[in-house]
Amino acid sequence: MAYWYFDKDVDWLGLLAHIFLIPPVNVIFLNGFLSKSSPQRQLAYIALWTCFVLIYEYTAILPEPIGFFHLGWWEVWYDIFVAPVLFIILLGYYKYILILEKRVLDSRNT
Repeated sequence: MAYWYFDKDVDWLGLLAHIFLIPPVNVIFLNGFLSKSSPQRQLAYIALWTCFVLIYEYTAILPEPIGFFHLGWWEVWYDIFVAPVLFIILLGYYKYILILEKRVLDSRNT
């Protein structure tokens, strides 16, 4: 197993983290992303959020009672490469949803 939050078994507390932690963080990331700014600013924004992810993971893997995240074979430094890719995928998905929403709204107006 690459990682787990509280238990290796069925992790009901980990489900709470996936429901109440990840979606709001994604919304905050998307809300702050300046799509009309220069590519350099956009890359800097993604790099800043990658640093936030690394700080969060280093904090979360501290010993109990502070830490609640456990790494299996996954190493935190992998996130230097993986987090930016995930942020770009999130941005692409968001833009795709905006396109679909615009199509639906345009089809209702015609």
